[in-house]
Amino acid sequence: MHKFSQWRVVGVAIASAAILLLLSPASLHAQGCAMCYQNAASSGAKLIAALRHGILLLMFPPLLIFAGIIGLAYNRRDTFAEYPEADVNPNAPVEENHEVEIPLYD
Repeated sequence: MHKFSQWRVVGVAIASAAILLLLSPASLHAQGCAMCYQNAASSGAKLIAALRHGILLLMFPPLLIFAGIIGLAYNRRDTFAEYPEADVNPNAPVEENHEVEIPLYD
């Protein structure tokens, strides 16, 4: 697969995930704990804003760790691959074969 098409697939996947996240109902984004809801509802606007900012701040470290692990796995995906060593003689004549094999199934 070409690098351009790989990036295109990644971009489409990210855009699809973002659209699904935006279109999902609000009840899916939190557990809806009754005690948490009552405490937040009875507090003032400043405390509600602080709670929302705290939730966002606590969300980023796990996301960054996850992205780092995925990035390392992607960058080192061929580290332990075993490739058979080919005995290639650079002085050997190159054979040109322009035939194409088409497998036929009965």
